[in-house]
Amino acid sequence: MPVDVAITQAELAAIRDRQGDAEEARELLRESLPVLRTALLPQEINRAAAEALAKKLGV
Repeated sequence: MPVDVAITQAELAAIRDRQGDAEEARELLRESLPVLRTALLPQEINRAAAEALAKKLGV
C-alpha cells in the first residue's frame, strides 16, 4: 500500500472512531500502521496521531 493511502486510512480511522465505529477504526489501523511504521519517523504528525489512536483502541 502506498504511504499516502495509509495516511488517508489512518485519518479515516480517526473519523470512524469519532463516529463511534471503533471496530472499523481498528481494522483501518491494522492495515495502515505497518506501512506508516515502515515509511515514516515516529514523530511525523500522521504517524504519531495514528499511534495514539491505536493505543486508545488497543490495536
